[in-house]
Amino acid sequence: GTDVPNAYMVGCEDGKWDYYPYTKRTLDRKKVDDFKTLFYKFHKWDTSTGHPTRAALTPLGLGYVADELAKKGKLGT
Repeated sequence: GTDVPNAYMVGCEDGKWDYYPYTKRTLDRKKVDDFKTLFYKFHKWDTSTGHPTRAALTPLGLGYVADELAKKGKLGT
C-alpha cells in the first residue's frame, strides 16, 4: 500500500494497543467475509445478497419498507 502521512489507526501488536500507520494494517479476506456473514445473520439479513429480510424490518416498524423492497426484488429471504 501507499504510505499516508499522519494517517494512523488503533491496533494491537504483541499485546500492546497503540496507534499504528495505515501501511502496517492488512485485512484477511476470509476473516472479513466470515465477520460479514455473522453480522448479516445476527441482523437477520440475507447472507448471500446482504439485503435485509422482512423478519429484520417488521419489528422495527418498517414493514412498508419490506413491501417496497419485495416489489423491487431486493428483499432478503
